[in-house]
Amino acid sequence: MKAILALFLSFFFSFALIGATAEYEMERQEVKKLLAEDFAALNKGKLTLSQVGERTLSLAEKSSGTIRRRILFDGARRIFERVGDAERVAKIKEQLDLETRLFVTSGKTALLRLGKYGEIEFAHCPTGTVDLAIHWRNGKTKSVNLTKPYWIMKYPLTRRQSALFPPLDPPNGIVSEEAFKNYVCLNRTQAEGVCEYFTRHFKDELPDGYVVRLPTLAEWEYAFHAGTKDPESPFYELLRIHVNDEIDRAVRYDYDGGKPQREKAVNAWGIGDWCGQEKVYDTVDPSKIEVSPNDKGDFIQVRAIPPLETTNDPCFIYKGADGMTLIRMPFWARWNAARIGFNQDWSPIRLVIGPKIK
Repeated sequence: MKAILALFLSFFFSFALIGATAEYEMERQEVKKLLAEDFAALNKGKLTLSQVGERTLSLAEKSSGTIRRRILFDGARRIFERVGDAERVAKIKEQLDLETRLFVTSGKTALLRLGKYGEIEFAHCPTGTVDLAIHWRNGKTKSVNLTKPYWIMKYPLTRRQSALFPPLDPPNGIVSEEAFKNYVCLNRTQAEGVCEYFTRHFKDELPDGYVVRLPTLAEWEYAFHAGTKDPESPFYELLRIHVNDEIDRAVRYDYDGGKPQREKAVNAWGIGDWCGQEKVYDTVDPSKIEVSPNDKGDFIQVRAIPPLETTNDPCFIYKGADGMTLIRMPFWARWNAARIGFNQDWSPIRLVIGPKIK
């Protein structure tokens, strides 16, 4: 019996599910510690192999670490194969399939797994309608329709997450572990590079016709409001300046202030840490926007966006050499615009997994 158990334990714990990396080896040793007493009890006849399998499966379901979950689920699968429980083995195989996918959707959320760079949580945005702000502080809006669902990041992109894009992956030791947790500020060129690389990297995982990109202005505002109809909600309107008022204190994350993340209010779709500036996909003709009379140059404040050409999935796309990219400033009830190629338009971003924009 002991020889059989020793052989089984060796087989269970030596199986390199995702490769013999240092992180894997560390997690493997932790799993051995977690189950040491259970296998000791099994060896003494105090537990059955099925009971050890149940314990292993329970630990897998409760674990938050991707590598540990995979090790435990695979271990449970092997135990139940030994027991001969085909039904349990089939269910665990289904779960293992989910664990190894890089893009996983579940109800109103989704997860994009980045390997050693962590993972990204997304909120699902269904089709719907939003009153899009179109003019600075005068209350003008335009009702627009979002006809295709998409996913948007629950929180802005961090330095660690952005490092999946090789040009933003610093040499070891250059950036501290604490700094890696911060939300990253990117210019338009960097943001587009991240989106293009993520799309290529995850192309086999994404839904047909979907890419990783910045949100359109309409998608961004729709995700901010999250369908709320409650005037008391801090996510109800973007038509007035909210600086140092209750809405600002409840919602705005000061990404330059080094404050703790994920402590601000989240909306009905679980999206939070809205920043004072966030980059969007749209590019505009500078002759079609309203700006302050004395505001000129490569980086300007916008009082009114151009007229909409459509109310279904609107998105400004301007290809002229003088084109400008939009940055939403929700708590100042306006937008910034930066000349494409200016590359000093630093701001946080949220990635979207959405239909490719033609």
